[in-house]
Amino acid sequence: MQFWKVLSLGALFFANLVLAEVYVNDSSLKLTGTISNDEFSKFKTKFESVLTRNDMGINELHLFQLEDVKGGSLSEAIKIADFVRSMRLRVNLTGECSSACVLIYFASVERKHDHGATLGVHRIRFANNGLKSLSLDDATQSYQAGEKLLVSKLSEYGAPDSIIEQLKGTSSRDLTIIPIGEVPIFPPVVFEWLQDSCDQYPLKYLNIGHHAFNALEQAFSQGTVSKDTPAMTIARMVEQFGQEADPSFTFAGYGQAEGCVSGKLYEEYSAKKKAYCQDNSLSCGSIFKRK
Repeated sequence: MQFWKVLSLGALFFANLVLAEVYVNDSSLKLTGTISNDEFSKFKTKFESVLTRNDMGINELHLFQLEDVKGGSLSEAIKIADFVRSMRLRVNLTGECSSACVLIYFASVERKHDHGATLGVHRIRFANNGLKSLSLDDATQSYQAGEKLLVSKLSEYGAPDSIIEQLKGTSSRDLTIIPIGEVPIFPPVVFEWLQDSCDQYPLKYLNIGHHAFNALEQAFSQGTVSKDTPAMTIARMVEQFGQEADPSFTFAGYGQAEGCVSGKLYEEYSAKKKAYCQDNSLSCGSIFKRK
């Protein structure tokens, strides 16, 4: 049996009972649940329906929310991930992103996460124990094809080699949790492009600032810092997420770097959105238009 035939029957990472749902949350799309065999079609339909709305700001979908996405169809996850990268969407993760979901997370041009978010990886798993009916030779061919596809896509999206190796070393029935703080916010090519475009600002501030603000949220949630406190010291925030303080870090520098990067990524998204609307004969709304 050929790999693609097995894949078309639903090559899955983890089997879950809750099917994914794509819905609108404020001015962004959110995906939650388990990626089904028709997920990309649902995602694309919802994406286009929001693009054509005329509510102020509702069509600016350069931010895509992932919330507790526990794997699912490999082929559908790749389609969504390719779309995320091609449209220059920025992703924010809340809760868990496991198995096939990590493809979407790594495909983002800017990967951010809320406090407590987790990434989990393991080797590919075929639906309904799909390898058991194959000879070992056929199982080897199918498995190697699936692993090659998965690894090549993760490499294309700029996932670190160390994470790919952890994935390859984890049984399909287990899950290795990746310390999300070790995941670069930007894929290598995106970082180098941004660095050349925003050369006057130290982009390392973005990673420090993102984790610092997550540390502040953690402190609020744990009650170690009152929400009435105007600000937390930089040293305290850095201490919260377990890294040494960078004495050169300032919130002014963080804000300048964030502003430059956000502007460049929005320009990219805006151009891609305009081309997408034209290519698909869509009447896309404007951020300045109301119903």
